[in-house]
Amino acid sequence: MYLIVSAQCKMAATEDTCLDLTTFINTDSSSAIQQNDSLNTASLPSTTAIIMDSDTADDKEINPKTFNRYKSVGNISLSVLSRRLTKRKKLHQRLSVVADIMFILSVLGIILMIIENELTFSQINNHETIASWSIKIVISLSTVILLGFVIEYHRLDISLYAVNNSIEDVRVAITYERIITVVLEILICAVHPMPRSFPRHSNASSEDISSNDSTVTPHPLSYASVDVGLGLPMFLRLYLLWRVVMFHSHLFRDASSRSVGYLNRVSIDYFFLIKTYLEQWPVVYLTTFCIIVFLIGSWSLRACSYSSINEHLTMQNTMWLFVITFTTVGYGDFTPSTYCGRTIAAIIALVGVLSTALLISVLAQKLVMNRWEKYVNNFV
Repeated sequence: MYLIVSAQCKMAATEDTCLDLTTFINTDSSSAIQQNDSLNTASLPSTTAIIMDSDTADDKEINPKTFNRYKSVGNISLSVLSRRLTKRKKLHQRLSVVADIMFILSVLGIILMIIENELTFSQINNHETIASWSIKIVISLSTVILLGFVIEYHRLDISLYAVNNSIEDVRVAITYERIITVVLEILICAVHPMPRSFPRHSNASSEDISSNDSTVTPHPLSYASVDVGLGLPMFLRLYLLWRVVMFHSHLFRDASSRSVGYLNRVSIDYFFLIKTYLEQWPVVYLTTFCIIVFLIGSWSLRACSYSSINEHLTMQNTMWLFVITFTTVGYGDFTPSTYCGRTIAAIIALVGVLSTALLISVLAQKLVMNRWEKYVNNFV
């Protein structure tokens, strides 16, 4: 007698193996088969070799160890994923700490550079003093430490890129574009006023100049102090501020936001955050940007501009010069006296034009009526 079994199979015992049957089973055989009339199932001992389908070759038999192998592979995949996510989180935290330290070192170097130059400005013919020479040593030490953190930051960034893209060998992530970026960043952070020979002359301030100022020859247009020429590029280190803003932004730290960005092929980077913050808080960020540019530009004009007696212009006069240059008014009562000052003035004028355009666009958006205001206006 034969019985056709085609329904789903149910486990009869913990040690039995149960599969779907599509062949004829002989009920008169000596194998232990138990028929269930209500469910039309059959349970078979685990030691019996079972053919899954009639079309399957006779030599392909199911090994119970296969299920354990699949289960172990699944557990390994989950463990690898968990380990990768944990490593990614730790790399993000370390990158955030390194970015903060880099920004602090850059701001410290800029402040020390300004103090050192102000001490030099107070001397006759910008002679170097022992105090300014000592400050240069501190600036050099901070620069060396900053360069070390720059290299460490990019090493962690490469490791993070390898983790995100499941790359075992991190050397694959070292591309020509990344190499150029690292070299450029090192060059920007490496420029600083370096200490030269130890000053041995007597220090005399510019206030001790005698009354025969008419004999002083004004500096030519091509004149530029070495310390000023090496100090002004240090302001480029402020690009690290955007890196700090990025790592402390909730859009960058939130995994859901980054996932949505990946799905829509939108990279949450510096430019995306700048556009986002300008969209959300345009007045605050434009005001902050203008204040920073105002302070940096005013001091840069002071460092590169001289009066008729070869003294640097006062900070009040350079602030006024910045305002009339930024707004492209140019009254002409104060003008840059060197090529260095003219270059700074040209940059300030360009930034002023761009900032004015941004300000006009922001005001235009603020003055546009929303839907309900338009409805009330049309109704009235």
